[in-house]
Amino acid sequence: MLSQLTKLTLNSTFRSSLIPKTTQFILPIMNQPFATQSLKVEHEPLKGRFTINHEGLEAKLLYKMKDQTIEFTHTGVPKEMEGKGVGKVLAKEGLQFAKDKNLKIEVSCAFVKHYIEKYEPHLAFRSKV
Repeated sequence: MLSQLTKLTLNSTFRSSLIPKTTQFILPIMNQPFATQSLKVEHEPLKGRFTINHEGLEAKLLYKMKDQTIEFTHTGVPKEMEGKGVGKVLAKEGLQFAKDKNLKIEVSCAFVKHYIEKYEPHLAFRSKV
C-alpha cells in the first residue's frame, strides 16, 4: 500500500495557558477526503480531554489529573476516521502537554501505551494496562 506524506497543521490552544501553541506534524496518511485539511486539536482541561472534530465526527483522548500526574484513560476514534493517523495525533498532543507541564504519566489506555512503546520508547510512564 502506498501512502502519501501529508502535512497537517494542528493548532492547540490550552485554556490553562495564555499563549496559543501551534504544532506541525508530518504524517503518512492514505489519500483520504480530509488528509490535506488542517485538523484542530482542542484541549478541554475542565472535561479532561483532547478532541479533533471533523465534519460532525469527534475523536477524543480522555485523561484524569491527580496532583502532578496525568492518566490517559481512553482514545476514541469514529470508524470513519480510523486508520488516518488521528489517534496518533491525539496521543502525541496529549503526551506533549504532559511533557510541557512536567507531569508524571500513567496509562490505562492500550492505544496510548502502544503509541509510547512504538514512537516514544524513551518516555517514562507507568502502565495500568
